[in-house]
Amino acid sequence: MHYEISGPFKAADLFTLKAHVRKGVVVPDYANVRAVPRVGKDDPRFSGTGIYGVMCGGKLIYVGIFTGLGSTLFAGSVVHERWRKHLTFFTMRSPECAASPRNLRRILAELKGTPVAAIAELVGNDPFTIEDLRNRKIGFATGTSTQFNKVRFATENWNIFQPGNEKEMLEQISFVYARFLPETAGLLGSASRKEAYDFVKSEWLETRERRLFEKFQPACNSQTIVPNKDIDVETFLSALAVEMGLPLLPRSSAIAA
Repeated sequence: MHYEISGPFKAADLFTLKAHVRKGVVVPDYANVRAVPRVGKDDPRFSGTGIYGVMCGGKLIYVGIFTGLGSTLFAGSVVHERWRKHLTFFTMRSPECAASPRNLRRILAELKGTPVAAIAELVGNDPFTIEDLRNRKIGFATGTSTQFNKVRFATENWNIFQPGNEKEMLEQISFVYARFLPETAGLLGSASRKEAYDFVKSEWLETRERRLFEKFQPACNSQTIVPNKDIDVETFLSALAVEMGLPLLPRSSAIAA
């Protein structure tokens, strides 16, 4: 077998939450933690290259890929490079959360609830200019890391993610990881490190990720319009195994075609 699937892993088993202050900007009071991994960067279960799912309450909320560290395949840790950010960004608990101007206006116009109300109070009434918000050092307007679907998800599940519920948050969020084994590198021929990385990302990972997204429409993927909130762990694992089990296209075949 050229792959392995592991998980689900509870966030509580992978992370602790620590207080985190973002200096120099104003953020909502609830945006005050960061996730600190409890597993090492060299844990082979979490090394690239692979496809993962993020779950909440046993239901799929996001599908993503982890190609490797930098431009190196089969390296790095999906826990350290991806999941630690997802845990606090998908839940709006990180002070680093920020939105593009387009997303920020949509968030304020279409979403209601505690986390968005706190952002609206900081931003003030529209019309506003992004330059004005940046001059006022409003944290949510000084980056593009958070898009509408993630804020919608956090708002709908604020009873789980709100301050004081950190223990439940760590119990409810979990992760599944499917990785290609390092011996599959033999299919890449004499490609340079960058060529191999780009090929695996586009031909092995993104094609499978796209099919999984189209099949399941997870709530936190940016492309999702109408989220499917009923995909359980077993259903996702089954579909993931099908995708990972498909033959891997050798790079020489792709070049010849």
